Amino acid sequence: MNNTIHVIIESDNVFKNKLKSMMESFDFIFKFYNSEEVFVSNYTYSLEDDVKECILLFLSNDENRINRLNNINNSFGIVPFIVLAEAPSISLCRESFKSGAFDFFPFPFKDIEILNAISHATELFLSMHENHKKYTYLSNKFDRLSVREREILDMILEGNTSKETAEKLSLSPRTVEVHRSNIYTKLGIKSLPQLIQEYEYINTYPKHM
Repeated sequence: MNNTIHVIIESDNVFKNKLKSMMESFDFIFKFYNSEEVFVSNYTYSLEDDVKECILLFLSNDENRINRLNNINNSFGIVPFIVLAEAPSISLCRESFKSGAFDFFPFPFKDIEILNAISHATELFLSMHENHKKYTYLSNKFDRLSVREREILDMILEGNTSKETAEKLSLSPRTVEVHRSNIYTKLGIKSLPQLIQEYEYINTYPKHM
């Protein structure tokens, strides 16, 4: 199982080595990045199964820490991030959770507390990652359809019969049936309910990112 913790912390920060030493006893692979931008530009979702990941975002005591949180938005995608604050405050804690933080800890933190948070965050990622892989797989399948096949697919999903679809698209019913068969073959679909279920998954998944 791939258990990876991505640590975003400035390279010249005096706490980096201390953070490293505190993490050595954890059963995870740790990767370090100098900034959020470096992480985003280098990170890709793993194609492996049973992947567990999360981000530790270290915020030092400087004026830019609130701006950094405001700029995060959805930069980390489905990877949960935990904020470690050098100089914690109520406002910083509030902004962290507003930005989507999974948890928030003052530095130095207790090993057991951060380990529990990492454990829960990585379990969340495991579930979200499986959903993301399913979404990517289904999206790639539907992307293989031609423009005409997509047009007929939309007609099918709207509840039109082959005859009704043929009339609306000025095609013969036989042509529609051929396209319909090709759609099912390309998608590996065996039934209309399966087609509807997979199509709905694609269209509703981004709302839950």
